[in-house]
Amino acid sequence: MAKTLVSVCLLGCKVRYNASDLKVTDNHFEKLVATHDVVSFCPEVSAGMSIPRAPAEIIGGDGFNVLSGR
Repeated sequence: MAKTLVSVCLLGCKVRYNASDLKVTDNHFEKLVATHDVVSFCPEVSAGMSIPRAPAEIIGGDGFNVLSGR
């Protein structure tokens, strides 16, 4: 069985910044989960970020602004 890395929020775990999930209820996704060895992973939680946490969106700038502290 093929291994497939899947974000845990897509599997229904409430790990997003606002303690919600993004559970996928699509037949194709459900078939993938049923036919593959799913390895669930959340990079934010693995990096030690809390739940809930402040959103990490960039608004009104770009990555260069973030790196320079603006």
